[in-house]
Amino acid sequence: MQVLPKRLNGWKAIAGEMRSFRKRAAQALPRLGTYAYYAFVAAVGASLIWLASVFGSTSSFSEVRPALQASLGSFAAFFSGVPPQQQTAPVTVTAPGQAIALNELEIKSAVSGRVVSILAQGQSVEEGDIVARLNDAEARAELKSAEASLAAAQRTLEQARSGTAEASADSAELTAARDQAFTALSNTHVNLAWIMPTLTDVVNGRDVRQSVGNIYAYADMVSAQYPEISGPREAAADQVRRAKSSYEGIVQRYRAISRASSQAEMEGVIQGTYETLKVTADALKSVSDFLAIVREQFDEQGQPQLESMATHQGAISDALVTTNDSLDELANATENLRIAQSGPAQAAPDIGSLEVAVAEREAALAAARARVEAHTVKAPIAGTIASPVRSGNSVVPGEILATIMTKELAARIALSEADVGHVQEGDAVTVTFDGVDGVSLPGVVLAVDPVATVQDGVVRFYAIVSYQQHERVRPGMTVTARIE
Repeated sequence: MQVLPKRLNGWKAIAGEMRSFRKRAAQALPRLGTYAYYAFVAAVGASLIWLASVFGSTSSFSEVRPALQASLGSFAAFFSGVPPQQQTAPVTVTAPGQAIALNELEIKSAVSGRVVSILAQGQSVEEGDIVARLNDAEARAELKSAEASLAAAQRTLEQARSGTAEASADSAELTAARDQAFTALSNTHVNLAWIMPTLTDVVNGRDVRQSVGNIYAYADMVSAQYPEISGPREAAADQVRRAKSSYEGIVQRYRAISRASSQAEMEGVIQGTYETLKVTADALKSVSDFLAIVREQFDEQGQPQLESMATHQGAISDALVTTNDSLDELANATENLRIAQSGPAQAAPDIGSLEVAVAEREAALAAARARVEAHTVKAPIAGTIASPVRSGNSVVPGEILATIMTKELAARIALSEADVGHVQEGDAVTVTFDGVDGVSLPGVVLAVDPVATVQDGVVRFYAIVSYQQHERVRPGMTVTARIE
């Protein structure tokens, strides 16, 4: 007896929904056409009658009303011209690119010097491996001087603390003069270590012709018109041989002494070095005169000046200036030492001042060691060597020796204006390689440039893609990225 009222109430509610639907559907009548309209209404009505017949088993019309309204609303929206919600189909972007190192690090020289050895392009390194070595002869000479200077300062301090007679006699003025003399001696040998190779390279090098040394090549070029050139040539060659022989003898004696050596030993090496400098200066002047004669003959005979001539004359000129400066420095230091030795005895030095001197020389020694170490360049990270400078080149502080590319690779791809809007960070990528058949690696978009790059009128947006590493993939390979 209770079912009938519920069914009656359901029919009334359904009829109300139907009237609401008919009003909205009627608005679409001009588009739909009369027959199609009534046919569709009849179909919907039949469906509602079936729904009402089933509805009696429900406890309340409110339980099915939302579903009924949704169905009728969809029909009405269709006939009133409102389009249904559209779903955008996924877009797949394909972009070309190139395999690159995910990170690159430039290795720069911390000091000046000539590159003695350096790893080749493409060599693999681990962190801490030696990448390059620079000529450290000058730095090692400075290190030796710093070690000797510290030893002398420590010896003087210990003597002063012990109160021995030697401490009194070895006055502060004499100690300073000895130190100045040894420093001048060390500086001179540092200069000679550069001067002598420069001199012999200009004379005996094969820059002009591969078959003979430079001075013989120059002489041959002007001898037909100026046979007298053989005299200056032989004089220069003889002077260079004498200078080389003198240097080889004194450098061995210098290496055998230190600041702590006896006064007699130090004075002997200083005097021998001074004589070597004079012989070297004579050789440099003889070579300079020879080059000047050759250059003059080039001009007189109408021959073009060789680029090597300017290089050789410049090197000899620089070496001669350095030699004369070393002569002056060594002479002044020797004279100051002589004056200190002949002067009256001084009071014992102040221990506090000597302690400061020791600390200063310890710091100088640490700096000298660091300079020596800086001539051996090590890899700060693991990777592959790229763009190394040539062995034999001279570099200055801050100059790039090589680049290390990390072993982890990525890809730099170019996106068109039409594609860039469909790509964002985190998108899945499949990367293939033109040079590696059958390899398809999964990856992800790491970054997309916010600003376009325009080249030859073509607009591109570059993106960086990382991918699973593979042993056959190398930097520089052409890639194709498929971005889902």
